[in-house]
Amino acid sequence: MRPHRIKLLAGVGLSVAIAGLNLVPPYLLKVLVDSVFVSGGHRALFLQLTLILLASYAATAALQAMQTFTLNSTGQRIVNELRGKLFSHVITHSSKFIDRISTGRIISRLTSDVGNTQWLMVWGFHR
Repeated sequence: MRPHRIKLLAGVGLSVAIAGLNLVPPYLLKVLVDSVFVSGGHRALFLQLTLILLASYAATAALQAMQTFTLNSTGQRIVNELRGKLFSHVITHSSKFIDRISTGRIISRLTSDVGNTQWLMVWGFHR
């Protein structure tokens, strides 16, 4: 994962930014209820808070799209590189190793390990 650490850090940074932006709508709704609905009037404040609320939702959606793309593409690259390295490693083993451990078991183990790594890369950092 070392060659991809910049993109992974960008994905984690986007996750932190999304978490911060998710705190904005509840606060704006609190201000909206307290300042507009409870005290009455303030049509200009109502419009301003509504536009800011819509902008925060749009920014959150854009950052989530960037985060999903970054983590999915990076995760797929890492998994493909891992598959290639594991395949090259298994091919270099002696025939005694292949005779001792069944081919199905080796393939099953490689598939499950790479699948678990793929889940971590794509969805583990995403949530």
